[in-house]
Amino acid sequence: MTSSEVTNGLVLPYVAVAVAGKGGAVAVLLMTFMAITSTLSAQVIAVSSIFTFDFYRTYINKNAGNKDVIRWSHLGVVLFAAFSAGLTAAFNYGGTNMGWTLYMIGVVTCPGIFPLILTILWNKQSSSAAVISAVAGLATGLGVWLGAAQALFGEVSVDSTGQTLPCMYGTVASALSPLLYTIILSLIWPDNYDWTRFTDEKLVLDSDTSTEESRRKEPTRESSKGGVLSDASEVVHDQTDLRWQKYAFLWSCFSFFGIWILWPLPMYGAKYIFSKAIMDRGLNYMAVGKLVDPGTVSFVRRKETNYQGVTQPTETGSMKYTE
Repeated sequence: MTSSEVTNGLVLPYVAVAVAGKGGAVAVLLMTFMAITSTLSAQVIAVSSIFTFDFYRTYINKNAGNKDVIRWSHLGVVLFAAFSAGLTAAFNYGGTNMGWTLYMIGVVTCPGIFPLILTILWNKQSSSAAVISAVAGLATGLGVWLGAAQALFGEVSVDSTGQTLPCMYGTVASALSPLLYTIILSLIWPDNYDWTRFTDEKLVLDSDTSTEESRRKEPTRESSKGGVLSDASEVVHDQTDLRWQKYAFLWSCFSFFGIWILWPLPMYGAKYIFSKAIMDRGLNYMAVGKLVDPGTVSFVRRKETNYQGVTQPTETGSMKYTE
């Protein structure tokens, strides 16, 4: 196989044909079709939901009903389809391959990692810091990516930017620089986000009434701990939640540094080449992990604290929850 065939993702079809003949080629074609359609379906649903709920209902029409939401959801699907088709055609006529596309995706998407994490874990991060740090991180990553290609290969082209080192430098800069930016901006202009505001959001709409009318008709339940309780579940902020939040944060850090730093970088520095035995063991470990993961997710559940109490009407007509 040539390097061009490898970067265009033809390794799997060649292996399938060598192992199973024409049947392998048909299987790869069917698998590719299913992967593309399922991925595109998930992307369309995600983008239309973001476009509708995070953009339209947040900034344009906060009292939108079902008809408005469905109309704007359809508009989001059309816009995303047109944008993705145009971008795909541009990449194709620009002479890019799958390897270059994957490198570019790393540089473009990594700036949102740490602002998103701190949005969930740190209430002092301001909204402006999250947005500015992500945009500045993207600019930093693109600058490092293109600058490294120019410095190492003497030109900025599809071939030079598709090399491993420029991509690695650009991706690292895109991932880590927003962490510095958002911390500095949040320390200068801190926020104090109230987590109970999440309970004020209502994504389920009634068929005949707007969201605002539904909120007026349905009484809310206020927790004695400061949260608002919905009909389906109670929102409780206690030490158990904080402890599990710390566990999740520590495990995320351990996974990140273990998978992305402690394991690959020493091997890269030592210029280690996998032997067949090591490769076989690695594949076996991955297969076992794939079998263990569903069981872990299904049977290992977090122990939740149960609260018992009663609801009492208040002067405003809402229901107050007391233990």
